Amino acid sequence: MIRIENVRHPSKNRSGSRYLIDRMWPLGVKRDALDLDGWVRELAPSDTLLAWFTDKHRQFGEFRKRYFGELGKKRALWQPLVERGEDITLVHDAIHPLLNHATLLKEFLLLKKDLAGPRVRSAKKAAHLVQRGITPPQAKAQSKRQHTKRILRKSGEPKKPALRFVSAVR
Repeated sequence: MIRIENVRHPSKNRSGSRYLIDRMWPLGVKRDALDLDGWVRELAPSDTLLAWFTDKHRQFGEFRKRYFGELGKKRALWQPLVERGEDITLVHDAIHPLLNHATLLKEFLLLKKDLAGPRVRSAKKAAHLVQRGITPPQAKAQSKRQHTKRILRKSGEPKKPALRFVSAVR
């Protein structure tokens, strides 16, 4: 299982390995306070990509695409995380709880672990699912149920007749 944790809001669950995935050390945080197993700063987005995202913060889908491109070139860094059989906690210091590189890195690692089903089209929806703790296979099952309902509606399944209340008094 891969978890995400903010430096400013630490959780009480401390199982598995914990890695800081920011390029710079969080300001005002002592190194001993985080209880980390490693600092993988190279997995953070490049400085140029972060500067671009700061200017165009509404284009999260494009940021996701570019960040995944960067991660694809850094296989030697994320491959050991994928191959581990234990729980991993990705520690970050991003401001936004959903639209940040930690949720994207988690999604990327899950895709590489082959735990993910089909790609979720909306980056915001993917981040929302990850934050709620729904794994992509669960999302796939939910979308299959919705798809089945949609097909039944389109196929002209007879609708249940509406109940009519007829007064007994004439």
